[in-house]
Formats: sequence, C-alpha cells, structure tokens
Amino acid sequence: MLKSITMCAVNPEANACHSGGIDSGFRTKSFRKCIPLLGNPNSEFRNSPSSPRLGGPTGRHAFTLVELLVVIAIIGILVALLLPAIQAAREAARRTQCTNNMKQIGLAILNYESARKQLPLAYTPNYTGNQGSGFCGATSSFSNPSNGQQYHFILTFILPYIEEQAVYDRIDLKKAWYDNTQNSKGTTNLLATAVDLPAYLCPTAENRPGKYTTDYFCIVDISDSNYCVDVESGSKLTNQKRNRERLAGMLTDQPNPIRKISDGLSKTFMFFESAGRPNNYVRKVLKGEMASTTRSSSNPATPSVSIPHKDTQWADDRVYAIWGNVFDPATCPITSIMNCDNYSEIYSFHPGGAQFLYGDGSVTFLTEDTNIDTFISLFTAAADDLVTVAP
Repeated sequence: MLKSITMCAVNPEANACHSGGIDSGFRTKSFRKCIPLLGNPNSEFRNSPSSPRLGGPTGRHAFTLVELLVVIAIIGILVALLLPAIQAAREAARRTQCTNNMKQIGLAILNYESARKQLPLAYTPNYTGNQGSGFCGATSSFSNPSNGQQYHFILTFILPYIEEQAVYDRIDLKKAWYDNTQNSKGTTNLLATAVDLPAYLCPTAENRPGKYTTDYFCIVDISDSNYCVDVESGSKLTNQKRNRERLAGMLTDQPNPIRKISDGLSKTFMFFESAGRPNNYVRKVLKGEMASTTRSSSNPATPSVSIPHKDTQWADDRVYAIWGNVFDPATCPITSIMNCDNYSEIYSFHPGGAQFLYGDGSVTFLTEDTNIDTFISLFTAAADDLVTVAP
C-alpha cells in the first residue's frame, strides 16, 4: 500500500519535498502531494497543457456558439409556453372586473327601484307608435301616450347609485342630453355628459379615451314581426307560443314596479354587453368607426347639434336595442345571438361568449352557442315561458 504520492517537477531545483512538510505545495489528508509553486515559471507541471488550471483568469470557461444557441432556444420555448398562461390570467382578471362593473350597474338599478318603487326607464321619451298584441297572426295592436320627457338613457338615471353624484348634478333632465344651451346647473348637458366613466367600460375592450362611450346596454323588446316570421314560423326555432305584447324585457320605456317581473328576477336578463363602440366590429374584425349624426337643438342660433358617433355615448338615449332587428341577415342572422356585430347587438371581447346581468344582480357568462329559445325565455320578463334548455 502506498503511503504517499509525490508529484514533482522535472527540474530538481524547483522541487522541495520532504516527509516533515511541503515548502512549495500543500498536503492532503489522505496522501502527500508535492506541487510546485504556481508562480514558478520553470514548472513544467504548471505549464503542461494537460495539467489542471487552478485559479486566475485562465480558469474561466466561455460559452461556445452552439451552447449559446441552445440556451436561447430553451428560453424561447419557455416563453412560448408561458405566454398563453399569462394572457389567460390577464383575461381572467379583466373579466372579473367586467363582472364587477355589471354587478354595480345591477345594484344601482335595484337601489333605484327600492328608492322610487319602480324600475328606471330604459330611455326617454317613450315610444308612441303601434305595437302588436296577441299571438302571432293576430292583427290587434296598441300604443302608449307620450310621457313628455327629454332624451336621456338609463345610465344617466342611475348615476347617483354608482357614486357619480357629481356628474349627475351637472345634468339638467329637463333638457336633452346633447343640448348645448346653458342649463340650470350653469353648464350645458353636452359638456356635462362629456366624461369617461370607468364603471361603464369593460377592461377587455380596447381603451378609447375621450369617446364617452359605454360597453353595457339594455335590450328593451323583441321585434314582434321578426319573432313571428323567423322564430315561431319559418325555421321554427321554438315550440312555445308567446303573446307579442309580452315579448318585452325587464327594462322598458314604461314605468314598471319590480313585482311585474313575473318570470322571476333570477330568470330574467337585465343588462348586456355591447363593447367596442364607437368602433364597429363584425366578428372581431374592425370595420371602422360608427358614423356621425345630428340631433335637433333648442338653441335657435344652432338648430342642430353634431354628434361625433351615433348611438355610442353612455348618455345617448339611442344606445338601447330591440332584439331581432337584423341589419345584415347574410352576415349576422337572427340565430347569431351574440358576438357578430357590436352595433346595437350583444357583443363582447371575452373569448367564446359574453357576460349577462340578471334581474337579481347576478352575472353569468353565456357561450355563443346558447340556445335561441333559452335566450328568449330568459329575456322576456312576464311571458310565462319556460327555459327548455339550460344556458
């Protein structure tokens, strides 16, 4: 058995090794190893290509090009794997905020009803034209007298209940929302409503500062003519028979107490998404901005007021919709309940569906393949119809 191992340089003068110690090297616990001083320029062991390089700058190992490319490729793969997860997490957070916005709107509407004993009007003034009554095929109709109110939307009426009292106090309800004459509050309604309200905007939709728009709206009724032709007749999208007079939703242009929602608050839609305006999207493809329009003014000097984009601002009385009025049947047929065209239709930027606010203040995400008969049953407030297919 070897008791010690001595490693010495060829040059005997550079070697100093004895059993009592090591003058130019170091001793291990298991054996003695004599290594010349690293600083000795005459040491062949130090300068040997096969010798270990101990310490100093020459001990650093550089990356080769292949190794660098491999590291970059691995990082790229990790980023590709993590990016969808990060985007999904961000969308989940945005959808949660959107849900909260809709719940706040629902709570405001219910608080309004609690304070005034009737639901807020969807828009003013009310519609005074003929409306069909009875079942499909009947010729009877009815009409409502005018309530004589100025042009406003429900989102104005509930401002005090979503902590926007300051905005509400600057609006004169005795003048139209777009009126550009001085009102009783010392400003004009057109200026008072020219404000972006985060509570009315879905964070998933693109940012549109200075447009004073809303991503939420109400649908007041179902077009009785379209319903009879396209739903009950023709393709026969339903087996239920509904009275045309009862096709209205929960929020209308008529004062309704909450007890008239006989189908149940938890089974009746209240508010919907219609996101992205004033930009017009058709199946997630941007088609441009919505057209401008003019409205009549009470100012003789300026008989008309120019509105940059029609039916888009949160205060605009024309933001509401009537379901079934299909503008382009070839692109967006009546069976396309949502996410086809964001002009006066249900539209969301959440993947695969949209958020729906119910009468009890709850919010549910429904998918794009929701059954049309189910949608109609959940929309009508007092039609005594049944939800035949779970949403």
